[in-house]
Amino acid sequence: MQELIDTGMLLAHRMRHDPLLSAGARLSLGPDMKEIFDGGSLPGWIQVTEQLLTQAKQQDELLSHINPPTTAWTLSACWTGAQIYSQTLSNREDLEHRIADLYQHILPTVVTPTVLARLDLTPTRGAHVHTETTTKGDPGKRSDSAPH
Repeated sequence: MQELIDTGMLLAHRMRHDPLLSAGARLSLGPDMKEIFDGGSLPGWIQVTEQLLTQAKQQDELLSHINPPTTAWTLSACWTGAQIYSQTLSNREDLEHRIADLYQHILPTVVTPTVLARLDLTPTRGAHVHTETTTKGDPGKRSDSAPH
């Protein structure tokens, strides 16, 4: 489950600091994106979320009633809504805090209490993952940019 959180928090962090990513996100939510780009980035985001939730379910990290496809759609919609609200109300200045709040509110109904207790849901998690994955010369540096 931490990989799912890290993915969302890293994206929130990067959206605040990467103008190209930020512009792409705005464009992907435009009204014509379904026709132009087959739904923009949303189908891919839902699919990645579903894959990570399915992995978590196989590892007994999710509560028994959780359906990964349904939960992936819901989490993705909530994340996107928080991002839109943050863009509208604060020019994304509070995005990392809002996404952390979102996870802190929703995850108790999704993951087991044992897993929840060990997840890093802090607003600074995305910045930490970004530093960890981009620091040069660090022996612990990962070879890819995906959070683990």
